[in-house]
Amino acid sequence: MAKEARISVTLTGRHSLAPANVRDACRDIDDMLSKGTIPHIIHSSVPGLDLQDVDVIGHGEHISAKVEESTFDISWTARLPAGVPGAMVGAVVDCLQTADEVLVRASVTTDGDNMTRPRIGDGPLACKFTAIAFELDPPKVSQEPPGGHEARFFGMGVTSGKEEGSVIIFAERKSMASSLNRAVCHSLEALSSYCGACGK
Repeated sequence: MAKEARISVTLTGRHSLAPANVRDACRDIDDMLSKGTIPHIIHSSVPGLDLQDVDVIGHGEHISAKVEESTFDISWTARLPAGVPGAMVGAVVDCLQTADEVLVRASVTTDGDNMTRPRIGDGPLACKFTAIAFELDPPKVSQEPPGGHEARFFGMGVTSGKEEGSVIIFAERKSMASSLNRAVCHSLEALSSYCGACGK
């Protein structure tokens, strides 16, 4: 009997939208995600917005977007195999044009195993299972000046015994807003190449 694998992808970052513009950003994100077929919900606790911070109903494929006064996150959850929806890229780039940093983080779990994720950054891994680290091939962006926009791509394979319990892939890139679209696309492309293998 094949195991059920699920993937969760989250794009998080910071923006410099004025509070009065957060409502418009939420509306634009809603309009963009409404063009697809994946159920979605918009969250925000910014004063004056009529958006409740509630959980998505059900456990099927869905997208959840949350925009606060200076931060945002857009999450997608689905069963594997599945392709990362391109609408997530558009929602970040087109609706949050003042974003200057985006973190792409993903985890793949089998049979609903809850596994502690490694920390991102310096220090020991916050993980209770054996961890195997690997590095993804960075995107080739020859048009940019040397050292102008450094990209870092990393992966983390987490195993429990002989069974694969979780695979975590994350990519981080700090750049100017004009390069954000390309940076996020490269990250999701690298991630997508691993999704199919994880779902087998």
